[in-house]
Amino acid sequence: MKRILCISVLIIVFWGCQKQPQIEENKMVTLNELKEICSKNPLELASEHGNECLPINPYYVIGEKIGESFMEFEKHLQSGKVKVEHLDSIFVKTIKTKLPPDLTELPTVGYSEYEDEVYSLIIKAVANDDFDTFYLRVSCIEKVISQTKCLNLYAQKRILVYCTVIKSIAGCLREMSTQHKIESWDDCFRRKQLEKLQSGWIEKLRCVAMWPECLGVMAADCLIEQIF
Repeated sequence: MKRILCISVLIIVFWGCQKQPQIEENKMVTLNELKEICSKNPLELASEHGNECLPINPYYVIGEKIGESFMEFEKHLQSGKVKVEHLDSIFVKTIKTKLPPDLTELPTVGYSEYEDEVYSLIIKAVANDDFDTFYLRVSCIEKVISQTKCLNLYAQKRILVYCTVIKSIAGCLREMSTQHKIESWDDCFRRKQLEKLQSGWIEKLRCVAMWPECLGVMAADCLIEQIF
């Protein structure tokens, strides 16, 4: 029995050692694919990918609820009945009442420098692209992440949630900035995202795991600046 147990352990260790290099190789392939997507100019991105990079993100419902939250929040702003210092918390609360905790409070299990680099690529897309290019580029990132086998389920969910949140907020801010014609989403949200790029990985993780309190507050601040 002991001999069989020892052989079983050796087999498990052997296959584990064989699998690890393959995982690392897959990670590099995936990261290089993402970097290639982020290096393409708008014309290259559109001609080479077009509509093929528009998969249905499994967390698309978050985007729908963010849109609803924006409309309700704008009504609060226009009413003038709420103190400005309380508005951020109202927006966060509105989002959280529309979504279950498993979509607004993400676990931080398995966070790594690799995942951190993916977020940096997305933030750079926010900073450098016009809206249409940004939307397509992040959609292409979503497609790669949804198909890769080199990320654990926690990391994959965090990245896909982050993508749909970023795209939804950018879309809402873009629409509202064209209505108010005071400050574009580029001038406000991009500035805040660039500041986030300079932060450490712990701060990036917090912004992903607790995105309503981070990205939601960024969005609320930008809208408050437009209205007031």
